[in-house]
Amino acid sequence: MISVKDLHKSFGGVTVLDGISTQVERGDVVCIIGPSGSGKSTFLRCLNRLETPDSGQILLDGVDVSTLSPEDYFQEFSVVFQEVFAFAFPLSSNVACTPNDQIDEARLRESLRLAGLAEKVESLPKGAETSLLRTLDKEGVELSGGQMQRLMLARALYKNASMLLLDEPTAALDPLAELDMYQHYNQFAQGKT
Repeated sequence: MISVKDLHKSFGGVTVLDGISTQVERGDVVCIIGPSGSGKSTFLRCLNRLETPDSGQILLDGVDVSTLSPEDYFQEFSVVFQEVFAFAFPLSSNVACTPNDQIDEARLRESLRLAGLAEKVESLPKGAETSLLRTLDKEGVELSGGQMQRLMLARALYKNASMLLLDEPTAALDPLAELDMYQHYNQFAQGKT
């Protein structure tokens, strides 16, 4: 369970979060809805400690998260943010974020399938071993914005953390791809908070 108590966060004197309090039980699915600039992304970034709140408290199973090591706490979360990025490495390494010899091939395939990227990967010259970007490999491929968004989802699914934070994960997708992703949401979020 995550408990948030009286969370405050400001940037340059502008208050973004003003006394947010909530509780989310393990396995719950929660949607945060609001206009652009209302603090949704900042709230998620505070939850997973990428931002430090000015005041207030975040508890994970009753323990103040500021007392936990970042490494241990980060293991609890898989995150897909609006901003997408790839490393100039093979696609498989971009998803697994581990050395090639430690990649679980079955988990990689399943993550790509759930993220809706399997068909694209199969069409690439070297499949999942195709380099992304052309920074280190002149034959690397550039994925579209929607494909990059799906790559970020595959990365989060591969990590398989207990909590899945999605910050507008369909922002770069066209309406049909967005519908497809939401239709498969229950498959990839099963058993996660």
